[in-house]
Formats: sequence, C-alpha cells, structure tokens
Amino acid sequence: MKIAVLAFPNVQMLDLVGPIDVFAEAARQLGDPAAYTFEIVSAVEGPLVASNGMQITPDAMLQTSSADIDTLLIAGSSSVKLIEQDPAIREWLHRYARTVRRLASVCSGAMLLANAGLLDGKRVTTHWNETSRLSERFPSVHVEPDQIYVKDGNLYTSAGVTA
Repeated sequence: MKIAVLAFPNVQMLDLVGPIDVFAEAARQLGDPAAYTFEIVSAVEGPLVASNGMQITPDAMLQTSSADIDTLLIAGSSSVKLIEQDPAIREWLHRYARTVRRLASVCSGAMLLANAGLLDGKRVTTHWNETSRLSERFPSVHVEPDQIYVKDGNLYTSAGVTA
C-alpha cells in the first residue's frame, strides 16, 4: 500500500518522517517489508529545507504523484500558514481525498485540510497552538482540543508534539 506524505518548505521533520517510520515498523512486524511504500510529495521543485535545517528531496511533485495512493498524510509545521491558500495544494487534496482509503494530518497539517474544505462537519484535533485558530476560521469543523488523535470515518487527525 502506498503512503504519500505532503511536505513543504520548513516542514517539521518529526511530522514527516515519524509516520513513515511507524508504517515501516508495522511492515517489519508483519514480516513484509514491502507492505508499505512511501512517496514524499511537494508543491515546489527541488530539495526542501525542513524546520531543523535538514534537506529533503521529494519523490514527486503534486502533478507527478502516484495515482495509487492508499493513505495520504499531511505533515505539519509552524510555517503551514505560508501555504494554506495555495490553490494547487487545495486542488491536489480534493482530487486525492475522493480516492484514498485514509486521509490524515499530523499536527498543524489539519489547517491545509480545513482550507481545502475537507474537514467541514468532521471531528478533528490539531496541535494545541492551532486549535483556537482552526475553530475560529472554520466554525463548521468540530475541534476536539484535548485529544491526541481523532478518527472520523476515514479521516485521522493528530495533535502531535510540534506546531
């Protein structure tokens, strides 16, 4: 199953590689290292510099991402505000939200899903620094600020440990 993670400049490395490591370990525990494959997707070309200064080379751009994504994860960062209104990201999220088995966000990545209208009427959580902003900007989203994670249908949101 393909796990795609949306990354962007100044992404929080823990939000990006943490979930990948969890799925990789699950595959190892299953005795099937190929159970999950991973694709880091970006809206910008070339290497990305994460919030800790490390460079990440995405596997694909929005336009070239795989069609067979099973789980789509949106990483977070305190810089998510800089890309929240990106129409290409919004369109990409809409296209894949209809076809993926699981849609998820880590921390403030929920803001990208909310801006795309994908959290309307849903129960969600996000990093504690973002819960008020998410509630105020998107009153149709049911924010549960004291939860570590929330599952609503095929949507998974997590509070994470970083902004």
